Amino acid sequence: MLEPRDHLAIEELYSRYNRASDSGDVAELADKYTEDGVFIGAGGVRVEGRAAFRAYMQERVAARARSGIRFQQHWITNLILEGDAQAATGFCYVVVIDEKVEGGTGVRNLGYYHDQLRKEGEKWLFERREYRPEPLPACT
Repeated sequence: MLEPRDHLAIEELYSRYNRASDSGDVAELADKYTEDGVFIGAGGVRVEGRAAFRAYMQERVAARARSGIRFQQHWITNLILEGDAQAATGFCYVVVIDEKVEGGTGVRNLGYYHDQLRKEGEKWLFERREYRPEPLPACT
């Protein structure tokens, strides 16, 4: 069972990961993975290793700027954590909201994360993070 301090530390990991993603802080974002961490994204994206993830995210941040997104926010909810003092799994829903430079704010992504986490020293890190998108509902 996760101790309360580990649960809080993992919640902090999720929050700092989202803030780094939203601000485009690629170094901080990559620092949230184990050296051999794996990220699995939409459309069959699979990135293995911290250095490869850093390069992948540098391109994603650049692509975001080219597409005219002024800012974005990741919102996670219903975080479920299970594990022990050294390893845990996590699940949460995620919504990504963005605003374009020319105006207009909306939901860009909707889905959930399945995560495997590992404690290294006193730090919790993502060992494997899988994002699964859900189709955006049609507005009526």
